[in-house]
Amino acid sequence: MTDRPALQPVSLIYATANGGALHCAACLHRIMRGRHFLPRLFNASDETLEVLTQASAALFIVGSRHGLVPTVEAERFLRCLSNPAAPRLRHLRYSVAALGQRHLESGHHPAVSIDVALARLGAQPVYPRLECDADFEVPFFVWASGALAALRDRP
Repeated sequence: MTDRPALQPVSLIYATANGGALHCAACLHRIMRGRHFLPRLFNASDETLEVLTQASAALFIVGSRHGLVPTVEAERFLRCLSNPAAPRLRHLRYSVAALGQRHLESGHHPAVSIDVALARLGAQPVYPRLECDADFEVPFFVWASGALAALRDRP
């Protein structure tokens, strides 16, 4: 009988309006199962910050509405991260994918702000942030492959 390595828990947190980020997160969830990972899927919300205080690793998949404005979920989650009372996240390893237009009418993609806020709270990025336009499926899966390798190599 061979000992199987313990599965590494990873939180997959998505913010979507048109379903693109959810689709990518759900596909990634299926890929991760059975590949040394124990993925858990969450919609970005006020409660997500509590999830992160318990998580050791997370991948964030953030879409935009019609490629023009941030999603309501992303805006709420960013407000939670930016709250002066937000907990420190020094234990968290993460990476972020920004899906949709790189440059939104509001200035920049909310995923960029989420990435900056996570780092400000002490979380450790393990793989570079993905920023891609509307045709995001191929770049997303290239990013996911790299992010998973980085999480696996640095438990």
